[in-house]
Amino acid sequence: MLDSLLLRLHTGSMIDVAVILALSRWMSRLCCFMESWLARSVVLKTADTAFDLDELLDFLFKTANNEEHRYSPFLYRLSHLRPASEENTGFIRENRYTDVEVDQARAFYRFLDLQWTGGWSLKDGLRHIQESFPEQRDIVEAYCSYRSSQSLLPL
Repeated sequence: MLDSLLLRLHTGSMIDVAVILALSRWMSRLCCFMESWLARSVVLKTADTAFDLDELLDFLFKTANNEEHRYSPFLYRLSHLRPASEENTGFIRENRYTDVEVDQARAFYRFLDLQWTGGWSLKDGLRHIQESFPEQRDIVEAYCSYRSSQSLLPL
C-alpha cells in the first residue's frame, strides 16, 4: 500500500505507522478499503521499511486489550481493513467515498454476500443492505447520513 504520508515517515515503530495510517486520506477511499479487504496481504511502505498490515493489527490487538488503552482508537479505526478482524457490516461505520455515486453501495455487495440488481440507484442499493441486515440498521443509517443531508432510508 502506497500512501504519500506513510512514504515520508522515517520510523521502525508499528505505532507510528498505525497513527499515520489512521490519519491518512487513504483510509477514506472506498477503493482502498476494497483492495485491503480482498488482498491476501497488505504491505505498508514507509521511507525506511515496510510493515505487514495483519502483523500491525495483531500487535494492536495484543497491546490495546481494552477500550481504555491509549492505542484502542487506532485499533478500532484500522481493524475494518481486514476481513478476519470485524463482523461483516463493521466497515460501513466509516465515511468511505468513491467517485461513482452508485458504487458507494454496490461496492459492499461482494463483502456482504448480496446480489446487486442492474439498474438500482444508490438509494435502492442501500435500502437492500438495510433490509438484509435489519440488526445493523443504526450502522447503515449512519453510513447513509454521510451521503445525504436527509436519510436515504425510511424510518
